Amino acid sequence: MLADRCRCVFQEFVDSETQSQGSDVDVKDLIAAFEDGTIAAKSRLDTGYCPYSASKEPSSFLAWLAGFRCCSGDSVR
Repeated sequence: MLADRCRCVFQEFVDSETQSQGSDVDVKDLIAAFEDGTIAAKSRLDTGYCPYSASKEPSSFLAWLAGFRCCSGDSVR
């Protein structure tokens, strides 16, 4: 599961998504995307490796990006 620091970042992201998307947010999908983003950052990949489409899967895309940013130490590459 998520480390303490990542858990706080993820919770802030979910709160933000819930406010903008309502109750349609699937937290399990977002957690998977967030974790994938953290793995990509730890593997020193860049944001081009995100498997989610910003236009077709915006919540998952943003969750992946939040996870990536959480573990990369950079904003966006």
